[in-house]
Amino acid sequence: MTISGLAPRWNSVYGQHGGTAHAPDIARYRRAWLDALVTHNQIEAIISLGGLANTAFHTWRDAPTSAAYDGAYEHLLHPTYPDSAAASGHDGLAAMKQLTANWNDALTALHGVVTPDTARPLVPYGDAFTPGDLGIIPEADLPPGLPSWMRSDQPWASRQGETAGEKRATITVQIPQDQRPFPA
Repeated sequence: MTISGLAPRWNSVYGQHGGTAHAPDIARYRRAWLDALVTHNQIEAIISLGGLANTAFHTWRDAPTSAAYDGAYEHLLHPTYPDSAAASGHDGLAAMKQLTANWNDALTALHGVVTPDTARPLVPYGDAFTPGDLGIIPEADLPPGLPSWMRSDQPWASRQGETAGEKRATITVQIPQDQRPFPA
């Protein structure tokens, strides 16, 4: 069974340090979601993206309310891992290879465990994402009413500021020109 639209509603955390400082609160919040999902749905697998999500899953798994869950679990590197690795001085290409290898291992483990909406062969990622890997987000995977440009593969939001605090507080949204419903 596919549960669409729930994961994107979980908030990402800007800056790992800020997230780590609030890991217990994040885990408690996500625990409530996991309890609700597992109680009311037949879940085949849970996937966590990043360290905070992995901590939240294991914190939930240690709680008695998770006993009903008997599905698969895979922890994946967060999609921003190559960017953060490169920003901290590591080889971004090597980090991308590590990310895609991690995702391929998880997909292989889940293939045959998770019933896909549409049957198709498992095609692993290469050493980097291709343009075909970077499609738009399906409308059903986001809250109702969001404009289509928010699902596009064009950048429309960026953090602005000279310091980490300014970047945390300032997000600039710009509708891509070809997606604007009004004249330029």
